[in-house]
Amino acid sequence: MKKIIYIFVLLAIIACKKDGNSKNGAPEGGYLLSIKAPNMTDNSKVYLSRISESNKIETIDTIQIVNGVGEFKGTVNQIDIHLISIDGQQAKMPFIIANESIELTIDNNDLSASTIVDKTGSTNKGYNEYKIMSNPFDQRAKSLNERAKEAQQNQDAETFNLLRVEFQALQNEQVGVEREFIKTHLNDISGVLLLDKNLRYQSMPLDEIFGYYNQMNDELKSLVAAKNLAAEYKKSQLTKIGVKAADFTGNTPEGKQVSLSSVTAKGKVTIVDFWASWCRPCRMENPNVVRLYNEYHSKGLEIIGVSLDKTAPAWEKAIADDQLTWTHVSHLQYWNEPIAKQFGITSIPQTLILDENGVIIAKNLRGKELADKLAKLL
Repeated sequence: MKKIIYIFVLLAIIACKKDGNSKNGAPEGGYLLSIKAPNMTDNSKVYLSRISESNKIETIDTIQIVNGVGEFKGTVNQIDIHLISIDGQQAKMPFIIANESIELTIDNNDLSASTIVDKTGSTNKGYNEYKIMSNPFDQRAKSLNERAKEAQQNQDAETFNLLRVEFQALQNEQVGVEREFIKTHLNDISGVLLLDKNLRYQSMPLDEIFGYYNQMNDELKSLVAAKNLAAEYKKSQLTKIGVKAADFTGNTPEGKQVSLSSVTAKGKVTIVDFWASWCRPCRMENPNVVRLYNEYHSKGLEIIGVSLDKTAPAWEKAIADDQLTWTHVSHLQYWNEPIAKQFGITSIPQTLILDENGVIIAKNLRGKELADKLAKLL
């Protein structure tokens, strides 16, 4: 459920394509990415992307599948992380690329289940170890997600809440396993991937993440992927407990401008909730937040929702369907939402809990933890 279209930070400097071919089929000094897509129809598109040094996704090449196959050729400046995506899906699967031959077999029903084979090197060895390790967790999370979706549709709040607790336990278990993986891959780019993942989801303490980063060798730290990791860590300090939250202004569904300071001025405790209509974990938590808002609003609880939606109709429908009667703002710019960028938000749901002075006193509390915290504060 946390794995919402997760994109890893990466470095990607693509040189001009060369005409010469090596014996392995790759351009001389370059890479050959062979795509096998047995279940995709002819002319289906596959996209190769990178994330620039400004942390924006850039599509660098597109191919059409013919008879279940296709290929990308090019050159990278150094070992790198690219992203594969296909028509009709928002998800992007990361893989590690070098100037070698790599074979990727796409599972268009579940992109994360696609397989990567290094034909002339061992670039993806660590990443493949991680994929094998994470697969049982992915399958359990998908099962929980389907059951939660059914419970939500049936308005079965009791089952829904039990599944949320079960998912939190699953997430904690997965983080423990990932922690041990990171410790043994501190000098492998797969370690950078997992540190970035846990930083974006804030599933490990920030100081622990940066402690692992500091143990990496200088070669890894020279990659833009690692530099971006350090930059994201610096941004994360903006939401550190004890820091006063920076003010912001956004548009309500009615077109009015509302600031954070105008909301905190009305209450004793304010929750800043980063969410979106398309974010299932966000929607799963909404009934709990509605219940707490109804219980504590008269005692001084305020909430301002910051949506990462793309369109007003989807945003407004989710507000109405979930009965979210508090203040809402958005610029409707998806992951380019200015308020999210201001706070270094790279995954949702995320929440900041502020005191009456706008100081962050807690973050990312959900379920019983949020209820217990509000009971103490109000």
